[in-house]
Amino acid sequence: EATNLLLDNVVLDELVAPDDNYYYAIDVRLEASNLTESYLLYDETSPKGKDATANGEKIIKDAVDAVVLPQVDYVKVIWNLLPEKYVLNGGIVYIPRSSSPQQITFYDEVVGKFMTDGHVTWSVESVYGETISSTGTLTVPGNNFTGDFLVRATSNDDTSKFCEFTVLVTTMDLFRMQDVTGNGVWDTYEVRGITDGITIDHASLPDRATSRDFIVQVDPAIGSAENVEWTISGEPLFDIYTSGEKTMLTIPIDYAGDITLTATLADNPFYKITFTIAVERAPITATLGRTLSAGDIGDTADWLEIATQDNYSLIVRMNVVQDQVTFGAHYSYIGSNVQSIINEWYVALDSLSLLRTNAVTNNALERLGMGGNLSFDGISKPLGILAGNATQDISFALSAGEAHYYLLQAISNLNRLNDGIPSQTWLRTPGRYGCPTNLMDDGFIGRQNPVVNLYGVLPALWVRAEIFDPERTSQ
Repeated sequence: EATNLLLDNVVLDELVAPDDNYYYAIDVRLEASNLTESYLLYDETSPKGKDATANGEKIIKDAVDAVVLPQVDYVKVIWNLLPEKYVLNGGIVYIPRSSSPQQITFYDEVVGKFMTDGHVTWSVESVYGETISSTGTLTVPGNNFTGDFLVRATSNDDTSKFCEFTVLVTTMDLFRMQDVTGNGVWDTYEVRGITDGITIDHASLPDRATSRDFIVQVDPAIGSAENVEWTISGEPLFDIYTSGEKTMLTIPIDYAGDITLTATLADNPFYKITFTIAVERAPITATLGRTLSAGDIGDTADWLEIATQDNYSLIVRMNVVQDQVTFGAHYSYIGSNVQSIINEWYVALDSLSLLRTNAVTNNALERLGMGGNLSFDGISKPLGILAGNATQDISFALSAGEAHYYLLQAISNLNRLNDGIPSQTWLRTPGRYGCPTNLMDDGFIGRQNPVVNLYGVLPALWVRAEIFDPERTSQ
């Protein structure tokens, strides 16, 4: 049968015609310069794998098996698949201590040639009761111990080749998180000595905070801060952005409830921090409000309190800052005449007046209200940060929702306003058919043509409630 091998020293008698009754003894010489080339002829997976037929391969195998020994270059152990992380002989794998048993599965990779098995035998130098299975699953007891022990993966093809590494169970400051903020309002805490992924319950969050910043620091021995993965439980309404060590969580201003976050080190998923933030939002309550006298607060008109939230008050001017003006070329409050007039009025206030020194930022531009007045939403909220030198959109026109809940349903507030307001006033909520809304002097909310109708401009502010304190100062 054909072997596809090079044949040499084949001599046939030219005078004798061969027929089916003849057989020939053929001296087969393998044309290979060394054992490696010989084995490549036999190995069908090699680039030269088709050089010999099955019969030829058998001849080669019988020839080389008697002299070729497995050649193992090295053994490495993979302990994390995505992304792949491995340890070589003499290396270290870090895991945090734990009060409950932990398991980690190692995967072997034996590099070499002429191997008949290609795998390893696992063993562990048990110090604290550790065990390892034949498939590489290490079990570490959960008794909060710290220390180290040896794990060995020995090649089955060559027992002189192995990967022996140290597993270090530690509370070293390898992975820590710091809760920080750009304006210094929140308390700062650090997490050290990660245990069971450490869980921090109900880390405090100021009522009006809309974002929270975290800094994660990772020891180079176990990974990089850029490889920290964040997961958030609950509704998909939170945005989280990471840049280097810093991560910012954005929370909707009207969200209340628990948010559970987990920061996991992708380089070593045993290192993670899980914590819960409790966000409590006090409801905004309509109030039959107090008044502020013009002379006390640095304005030319009195102001009326119409709603409160915690230590903040929503106040409205008891007279327009300008009367008989169009809304603007469009129904949108943003970019309208009304918005510009209110901003210009606010800028003209004395920067040391009580209105300016107690005004806080708000989200009124994000809460314009539902177009068409289908529902009374668009309720602004204080963000709890003093406005300081900021002047744009600190003061704003009321929305249809605010007018409905804090004036029309609190009729005494409306009556008190009507004593000083000479006309109907524009609101910031869009109405139907491309028209803005307005508050009518008879206590109804309507819609009007933005470039034809002429109404008044009435500013509102969120301020610190202490502005009503008789002992208040301008500081």
